[in-house]
Amino acid sequence: ALDACEAQEAAATRADHLSAATRERRVQILCIAATFGAGLVSAVQSRVNGSFGAALGNSFLSALINFGSALIILTIAMLLRPQGRNGLNRVISSLKSGQARARNRFAEVPHPGVTGVGHLRWFQIIGGAAGGLFVTAQGMSVPVLGVALFVVAVTAGQSVSSLFCDRLGIAPGGKRRITLARAAGPLITIAAVVISQWPNI
Repeated sequence: ALDACEAQEAAATRADHLSAATRERRVQILCIAATFGAGLVSAVQSRVNGSFGAALGNSFLSALINFGSALIILTIAMLLRPQGRNGLNRVISSLKSGQARARNRFAEVPHPGVTGVGHLRWFQIIGGAAGGLFVTAQGMSVPVLGVALFVVAVTAGQSVSSLFCDRLGIAPGGKRRITLARAAGPLITIAAVVISQWPNI
């Protein structure tokens, strides 16, 4: 009877592990599908922003209007929702705690830190600056390069930088080794840019 109970427990444990692995695979598939969909929309965004920048004759003004309107809409939405206001307070508290810990890593701080990230530092909340640069580049480059080449070039840059972000552990997931398989993707995107521009090189 004891052996039967142990066998049942072992079978249940294996089932739990398989179930968790299946859920993880499903989540990964959904994330890949969502990212692919975002990429499809990004191509349309590049076309729209490129046309807008060309029409205005100034890609910086195009980016300013894009982000200015988004800032107004998101600010109103945040102020109207309690979750948004509470989130803003948590960010401010985490930044203050991060600044105190940067001066003294043994300092007692009120904020427990963000899961997987710890206490925030100033450079962790300026990701929007990269978005502004991206939209500005769209307005400048798409009218000249076209959407396809612009997206391929952006993908090449993102792929290369993502390898170093993973290697340095900048992302919440921690450090990841640069394997041959992981490095192959960026190399292929760089090759795609070179091939597409080969007649002009």
